[in-house]
Amino acid sequence: AHELYNLIFAPLSKFALQPNIIWVPHNNLSYLNPETLISSLDGENFADLSYLIKSYNFTQHVSVSTALRKNKKIENSFNFIGFAPVFDDQLKDKYIQNEQIESIDSQYLKLIKQPFAALTLNKIKENYFSSQVFIHSDAQESTFKEQSQKNGILHIASHTSLNPVNPMNSKIYFAKGKSDSLNDGEMHLYEIYSQRMNNNLAVLLACDTGIKHKNFSHHELTSLAHSFFYAGCRNLIYTIWSVDEKQSQEIILDFYKTLDSSTNYASHLRKAKLKYIQSAANELASPFYWGGLVIQTENASTKLSGIYYVTWMVGFLFVIGSILLVFKRI
Repeated sequence: AHELYNLIFAPLSKFALQPNIIWVPHNNLSYLNPETLISSLDGENFADLSYLIKSYNFTQHVSVSTALRKNKKIENSFNFIGFAPVFDDQLKDKYIQNEQIESIDSQYLKLIKQPFAALTLNKIKENYFSSQVFIHSDAQESTFKEQSQKNGILHIASHTSLNPVNPMNSKIYFAKGKSDSLNDGEMHLYEIYSQRMNNNLAVLLACDTGIKHKNFSHHELTSLAHSFFYAGCRNLIYTIWSVDEKQSQEIILDFYKTLDSSTNYASHLRKAKLKYIQSAANELASPFYWGGLVIQTENASTKLSGIYYVTWMVGFLFVIGSILLVFKRI
């Protein structure tokens, strides 16, 4: 983490980086959360390390064009809808006993239980928002298609299945319903891209929702997160690796507790992470537990204009060029 800091950020420090930074990673840098880099080797415990999250507020984008896109805030910005199939034994037994299912999906039966996802949604319903929550067998794909676009905040806690050979067939799981292909409990990328969504924020608490694969035109934009953005979600919280369910739910619950009318989602997520780092037991403060969550937001106060725009573009190209040169020499 310190070596990467010296390679990527130290050369830019003389430009007096402002606190709000837009991060547009390329290729394997997509697996890196810059918040987890450390500026020095001081500190003995995970919580004491000099992570960049302690100094900067990062937002992550798949391209500069997404970073510049601006949309008007919708009126029902605090209406909340959440989905969590949970994948417990009761849900799977109900699926097996469904007479309309022609053949059992063995992969579906192997999905790990997510009990903390249900706890989070129940707490949100009881305490924070004007909300609708769909848990267990109620978390249907058909309900998502009918109701999700009507709320300011969309929350999905589930599992994913990525298809690197045919990325458009990657999917996020819902509760298995009827055998009909439009409500089979598997929301594929191509289905999400065809949706018309109008959410201020989509929270995708499933593993690897930000992992990108090359689509038919060889552009590395195709991912579950990008599909929600393309469909119309203005801001996204998603994952860039396989995250721990319990710790991620804890961070997101604190995130929701602090939301206010400013909708500065990046700042609120950063506060929730910093709180988690300071309060977690030593090993649980490791970046593995909090660094997998990243945010893409159009509400960052960073302004890409004039000399700042040119500086960022030149700096970004310089960093990418330097990294490629180093790898080529190796």
